[in-house]
Amino acid sequence: HYYLANDITYEGDDAALSYTVLSRKSCLHLNGHNINATKARAIYAGSQLNVMGNGIVSGNSTDANRGATAEVNHVSARLNLYGGTYVKSGLDTVNPIVNIYGAGGIINLYEGVTVDGSKVTKSGTVRAFAGTFNMYGGQLTGNTSKPPDGGDGQGGALYLSAASGSNAGGVFNMYGGSINN
Repeated sequence: HYYLANDITYEGDDAALSYTVLSRKSCLHLNGHNINATKARAIYAGSQLNVMGNGIVSGNSTDANRGATAEVNHVSARLNLYGGTYVKSGLDTVNPIVNIYGAGGIINLYEGVTVDGSKVTKSGTVRAFAGTFNMYGGQLTGNTSKPPDGGDGQGGALYLSAASGSNAGGVFNMYGGSINN
């Protein structure tokens, strides 16, 4: 178990933080503190990660493969969000807040969690490429996905798609919670 004692701001181009403490099977307690990755994803689950407690988690990357605030990008990786508010920071508006990339990847959202997609203009608040997004509680808010240039958005609250070279599409299961605007 890891307990944040202070706010964390990571200003690197790649989320080294994501690959060290948070990539192992572990539990992260936000403990009322915030994580802000100014040029990368803030949380990355390489195996299994449980995030708990109150705090704001924000990410900002213009890299299409590393742009989400919270992400699962491995087969059989699991990210359980039991606490926190997940948002975008900075100028990246193309990438989703929560991203599942790869068959077998799972993100579970529980009561008390807010995912605010109000800065996402193209890919949906949650994007699942051949992975599974289970919503047991919590809320998805600000789900407009409308590009400023008037082009086509993808999703709104959710964007489900097959990963490159795969026939398996993304899966969304809603057991509780709410999806607003």
